Amino acid sequence: DVDLPMGMVSYQNLSHEALKLDLKNATAGWIAIEPNVGEEKTFNYALNLDKDNKLTGKITQYSMGYAALNLRDKYKSTNNEVEFLKNFKKDKTGLELSDYKISNLNNLDELLIEDMSVVIEDNVEDAGNLVFFTPLLYEKTKENPFKNEERLFPVDFAYPIKESYRITLTFPEDYEIDKLPKSSIYKVPNGLGTFTISYITEGKTLLVKSLIDIKKSYYSPEEYFDLKELFKAIVEKQAEQIVFKKKA
Repeated sequence: DVDLPMGMVSYQNLSHEALKLDLKNATAGWIAIEPNVGEEKTFNYALNLDKDNKLTGKITQYSMGYAALNLRDKYKSTNNEVEFLKNFKKDKTGLELSDYKISNLNNLDELLIEDMSVVIEDNVEDAGNLVFFTPLLYEKTKENPFKNEERLFPVDFAYPIKESYRITLTFPEDYEIDKLPKSSIYKVPNGLGTFTISYITEGKTLLVKSLIDIKKSYYSPEEYFDLKELFKAIVEKQAEQIVFKKKA
């Protein structure tokens, strides 16, 4: 794979261990091949909400490790950038983008960066004098992947996962915050998985930050319940809405 950085194990070979053959001494033994990098994504939204409940602004996305590898594969496997952006928008309701730029596409040792200007409609609900907004627009975890009450086999993510989301939202002068979700921290025992979400307001600006940090690639059946509860919290908290009230 020409997009695989030096020292990074391909996804197909992430089996946690490999058989090392010493032909000179006619010996063999199993060795660990845990990935030395994970999948890391950062989403940075800077948006303005107007009185028509339309969102405009910029999105910057950063990809590292396996996230960058997967994105490079997607970008290069399409016929052109127009087709890539069409696929990018496919499951993002109300998104129109322009001025798209991707940096470090062929520089495998650097952050893969995407910049774009956006207009987002149909993502803010208006109900009389109340306005409802879910801040994790396209990146929220919609469903808990762990539904069974118990698990007999390990959970294998292949590599650690870190997903960070930050949105700075400026809202109209005649809007005021009526209801703000509670900032929260959830942790798997021994600190092997963390989810945090926080809300900060200053004047007519709102800052929301969310972080999912799955620190291991491999979780035992005994750790399954804690992992399930962590993802339950992620789904519930990322779906919470901010409520604005229009001034009379």
